[in-house]
Amino acid sequence: MHTLSELGQGSFSVIGHRGASAHAPENTAEAYRLAEAHGADGIEIDVRRTADGGLVIHHDAGIEGVGNIVDHRYDDLRTRFPWLLNLDEMLTAAGEMWVNVEIKNNPGDADFDPDDHVAAEVVRWIQRNDLYERALVSCFNPPTIDKVKELDPAIATGWLTDVYLDPRQTVEPAHERGHRAIHPHFSTLTDEVLADLVPSASEAGLFVLTWTVDDLATIKRLADAGVTGAFTNDPLAVRTALSG
Repeated sequence: MHTLSELGQGSFSVIGHRGASAHAPENTAEAYRLAEAHGADGIEIDVRRTADGGLVIHHDAGIEGVGNIVDHRYDDLRTRFPWLLNLDEMLTAAGEMWVNVEIKNNPGDADFDPDDHVAAEVVRWIQRNDLYERALVSCFNPPTIDKVKELDPAIATGWLTDVYLDPRQTVEPAHERGHRAIHPHFSTLTDEVLADLVPSASEAGLFVLTWTVDDLATIKRLADAGVTGAFTNDPLAVRTALSG
């Protein structure tokens, strides 16, 4: 079984972005099973809430034809869209991989959750299933992952950052808040940035997991520079390139 303890232990970690989404519909059981078959160490999934507080795996705030997920009840959505998974079903499909649970909670989204009910539910799910070595929780919204740490400091958390933020500026605050990883966009990882970021993150005990990389030359450059791993839509291509 792949666990978080493997991160930073020498080999570059390959994480299926919404599963093997280059080969199957994203965030589906098929995409997760393919990611494992294609050699991924872990998968990245997206969690959103329904009108009655249920949790489903979906990237966008809405589903075509019905509108915002948060405006519909869990059972109604599951009946209409049987491919729409919950966390337990996702975990079954994940097989032996570890899971990066991204909580979708941007202030501009229709389902923005300022009280972090979703974070609390994710924490309870991790506790109930004893997933401390298999689940890493991330979010673009810093208060949300701070809330996860507040509720259970033993849960591994990662700070997702967008293209506008120099990832070198995230190392100190991430370390101070007790997070385990930083997730910068690959476009911010120039050679100059990497020369400073990789050693400073290592010294702070932080993993650097970058999103979302499909270009194989870029993957090799990042791996050679000491980045911990990358989220990719095509784990098979990345694994093949790294082993070649």
